[in-house]
Amino acid sequence: MKCNKISNHLVAYALDELPPRERQRTQEHLAACASCRARLHAQERTLAALSHAPAPTPTPEMQRDLLRRLHQRQAEILEARRRKQERWETVLFGVTAAGVSSAVTFAGFTHVRVLLPLLVVLFLLGGVTGGLLLAMLAGRPRRSEGEP
Repeated sequence: MKCNKISNHLVAYALDELPPRERQRTQEHLAACASCRARLHAQERTLAALSHAPAPTPTPEMQRDLLRRLHQRQAEILEARRRKQERWETVLFGVTAAGVSSAVTFAGFTHVRVLLPLLVVLFLLGGVTGGLLLAMLAGRPRRSEGEP
């Protein structure tokens, strides 16, 4: 393995996060390369120093900015869901209107007495289907404002 590739793995090696095969290759290279061993020791010293450093505390500005971004993203998600529901309602209305229009047109060109039962069934099926779709869209459980 070449030195430039090993240098990309040194932190993961020091933290024991390399897969076994990569770890073995890295160990073999480190056994033969003094330069990479020196880099590894430098990385280990840096990691040790960082492990004793106190965790940074976010400033009030950082907290406000994070909360603002979270609320903005939540509003975007809710708006996208609202638009999606409106599209379904528009499609459902269009399908229902097309069905009614077709039935009325079809009835106008044929004898009404023969097709009246068929029209009644078509209207009932269209109404039931449309009602079920609207109920599914409108009856979905809504998330509260605090949930994403």
